[in-house]
Amino acid sequence: SIMTELKNLFYTHECFEVVPKCLHEHVYRNFQVLRSSLFLKEKDTGKIKARFVADGRPTKSATKENYSPTLANTTIMDMLKIAATQQYHISALDVGSAYTNANIDRESYMVAPDYLTEYFLMLDPNIKHSLNRKGQVVLKLNRALYGLAQSGLLWNKLLTSHLTALGY
Repeated sequence: SIMTELKNLFYTHECFEVVPKCLHEHVYRNFQVLRSSLFLKEKDTGKIKARFVADGRPTKSATKENYSPTLANTTIMDMLKIAATQQYHISALDVGSAYTNANIDRESYMVAPDYLTEYFLMLDPNIKHSLNRKGQVVLKLNRALYGLAQSGLLWNKLLTSHLTALGY
């Protein structure tokens, strides 16, 4: 499941690219390099789901700047009550890896935990030439990842633009 997650992020969604070793000094000197983590969760089916996330802990200003609108539970419940009394049809949509569909809005970098280095090397053995001094992979983000403060807002903007283009 770890390889599946990394392959999807690396190849399918093109969420990040490996930073060549010659650029490490520039990246570390000019940008905040975020940490990252891997979470494993067992599904009801017994299958293990891996989720590779950025550790972008929001600051107070970042939280205000990256606000993404959400509905209150009471609003959802009221909508469901109206739909039930009016016998409206309700549909739901689950977008897999939703955040990774949105492009990142600023140059951002993160370092993968050293325990993931072997998995990155299985994806591409040439990555060994790009490891930092600690043997970790440095990544430039191309798309929003779970864990980044701005990911919710970026996904909301992308979804809104698509729905607007469709006339909603």
